[in-house]
Amino acid sequence: MERTWTRCLQVGTSVVLDLGYWTRADRLAAMRLARQNGGTPMLYRLDCPDNVAMERIERRNRSGAPGLYISPATYRTLRANFEPLGEDESCIEVSPHET
Repeated sequence: MERTWTRCLQVGTSVVLDLGYWTRADRLAAMRLARQNGGTPMLYRLDCPDNVAMERIERRNRSGAPGLYISPATYRTLRANFEPLGEDESCIEVSPHET
């Protein structure tokens, strides 16, 4: 996918990457790559309490809609590895009622 989104930037098309970027290293690497390919990266921070996230995941899992099934154990494992944004990571905050 990286080859596709970087090419889109090279030809002047905007892209939105919704891949989680749960680690600082992943965020920095993506932003660096975006800049190298003519993009202006913008980082959005969405604050969603764990209980709300789990409710949404469970609802999606039950709906039968196409997508990745995420068990509670998987969510807890992923969440434990999340690195919160550092104070030096400039971002656009999205308020909880907007998520």
